[in-house]
Amino acid sequence: MEAGILSFKAIDVQEPENRHFVKDFGLYGRSVAVAGYRDGKVTRYKLLPEAWLYAKDPQKLEEYILHEISAFMKEGGQ
Repeated sequence: MEAGILSFKAIDVQEPENRHFVKDFGLYGRSVAVAGYRDGKVTRYKLLPEAWLYAKDPQKLEEYILHEISAFMKEGGQ
């Protein structure tokens, strides 16, 4: 994140300007996704549905998300 390669954004899909994410990413309920951007446009994404299995265990949630981000970036996260 410090290098500007990665950023975290919490998005409220109830806001009119964010509603497109529901359709674009196939979101349902509360969702966690990793997305690759190029020139301000999403080039690919991956939903992380298992995030909610760890909602009450911050350490496991962090480990899961970091693992998924790492795998996503190795696959060409942009």
